[in-house]
Amino acid sequence: MRCSKCGSEIYGGSVCPICGCNNSGDASGNSATHRGKGDISNYENKESEKSAYPMKWYKALLVILWLGIIGNVISGILNFTGTVYQGFADEVYHALPSLRSLDVFSGIFSFGMAIFTFIVWLRLKNYKTHTPGLLTFMYALNTVFLIVYSVAVYFIIDGAETTIIYGNSYVHGGYLYREYLDLSKLSFPVLDIIEVVVGIMMTIINYIYFKKRSDLFIY
Repeated sequence: MRCSKCGSEIYGGSVCPICGCNNSGDASGNSATHRGKGDISNYENKESEKSAYPMKWYKALLVILWLGIIGNVISGILNFTGTVYQGFADEVYHALPSLRSLDVFSGIFSFGMAIFTFIVWLRLKNYKTHTPGLLTFMYALNTVFLIVYSVAVYFIIDGAETTIIYGNSYVHGGYLYREYLDLSKLSFPVLDIIEVVVGIMMTIINYIYFKKRSDLFIY
């Protein structure tokens, strides 16, 4: 019998002594089940191997991770440019210079997470070993950072002499107006709270989901 993967002659048994392919599924050596370390099968073969486990979340997660990559890149840009401060970035950083350092670090972290997420996506797509653990760690790390960042912003703003940052003055309709930004409204915004809750849920859900499918990721 010849190996269906590398074509080597097999004398006795069904496991190829050269590449480790298991040819037991077909006497002619045409089995599609490959268990050799380092063998990368296509997605359809993987799905048929473990048809007992639904893989819809796996498919959706491949899309969700790409959305996460895009989101992290956008977040990094917003932090570096100070866009989140609605045009008051210069005034805010002048009043609170430590906030600028925090935002720069947050921007670097966001770009790093974008790269990390892409690596996890690539490994997940190719069923690389230990990827479920990396995925869980990625969500947990991002959630912890978001909590730490939000708390740091809160204490920086809370320790400021004033949370009102004034900008330009202008006259409209006979009235004098002065632009301003209330920094207190930026502490623990609803969006950050939602992201923390979602991060915690994704960490737990993915841990439970992939724990049952860990034998898929063996390459």
